Amino acid sequence: NVLLEQHTAAWCGYCPDGAVRMDEILALYGDQVIGVKIHTGDAMEIPESAIIGSVLGRSGVPTGTVDRARFGGAVFLGRANWQTACAQRLPRRARAEVDCFYTLDRGTRVAQIQVVANIVESMDLPLRFNAFILEDDVTGTGSGYDQKNYYSGVKNHPAGGLPAVIVGYHHMKVVRRMLGGAWGAAGALPAVVKAGELYTHEFETTLNPAWNLDKVHFVGLLQADAPD
Repeated sequence: NVLLEQHTAAWCGYCPDGAVRMDEILALYGDQVIGVKIHTGDAMEIPESAIIGSVLGRSGVPTGTVDRARFGGAVFLGRANWQTACAQRLPRRARAEVDCFYTLDRGTRVAQIQVVANIVESMDLPLRFNAFILEDDVTGTGSGYDQKNYYSGVKNHPAGGLPAVIVGYHHMKVVRRMLGGAWGAAGALPAVVKAGELYTHEFETTLNPAWNLDKVHFVGLLQADAPD
């Protein structure tokens, strides 16, 4: 699976086009591409947004990363390049098979997320586990949620029939938490992992009372905390 992280914002008038581009990619590749949206400078921003943006070179939004890999020396890519980058990454053989399992107590709102990594290829890398909590259909009032739309009135664009400021906009795939932080949690992973080995890590968290439990999703990751 390829991870497409779109960096976006409610105040960004070009960002509705970023949403359109991601939807097109997900429709094309289905479950092969995992799409998430990391907000900056609005009511949905998380602390990791600034950390990732600063370290990996974010200069504006909408922008995105694909597996946080470098393409021509850049990690952040303009939306016109996301599909090409996904297509380049998809044929690569996975170095680990990752599964994500969870239990959710609706009464206490406590979620336990277990991320499992089956190592396919031996690696000498500082590997880390992570789990993202996503929420769909996030809405709110005010500038922190109202979506600016520079495509209002633009013919043949999906957002062309919508106003310049979309009040009550439904923000999808919003990353609410990165339980391992920006770069992941070490867990029980050794310095060197060998093909055929299996590792697991469990995250536990209490979900915010404002989040809609019927719209929450979890994404499990295995990532390398390395400059390259």
